[in-house]
Amino acid sequence: LDLSGLRVLDEGQPRTALKLLKALGSNTHITRLNLSHCTLGGGDQSTALAKSLTHNGTLRALDISCNGFAPGDLSIVFVALGYNAALQEFRCNSQFHDEQVGRDELRTLDAALKRNSSVRTLGVELTDRHWRDQVLRKLVRNKSRSLPSRRRAA
Repeated sequence: LDLSGLRVLDEGQPRTALKLLKALGSNTHITRLNLSHCTLGGGDQSTALAKSLTHNGTLRALDISCNGFAPGDLSIVFVALGYNAALQEFRCNSQFHDEQVGRDELRTLDAALKRNSSVRTLGVELTDRHWRDQVLRKLVRNKSRSLPSRRRAA
């Protein structure tokens, strides 16, 4: 489902985005959701998204890039990634916020990926060398686990 560019925070219906993010938790049909450029922000929206990610077992790809999530909001979502066993692709880069993802948020992301073995594609600016290395190692591990094992013919 591609909702990219849809302004879900219109003045007439300010809670539309929150309702959508909450409903995502009980979703059983949508496997790909693109919410880039939707003027999403933090606070209740990041909390609702995180809660939904912990309950959703259907969604395989989620794109929330180019919105207004602060680094702390993304940390909440990163923690939830650790409890989601279905999501394979997650993108959250290019947030329109004064602050960008830093060491603390990357540490949180790394801890989530230690627990998560399904995320194989990640869209986030990995600005710190140490945490970039750690996160990329987890992604390589997840990709190699997803490949069919090669058995030698005896």
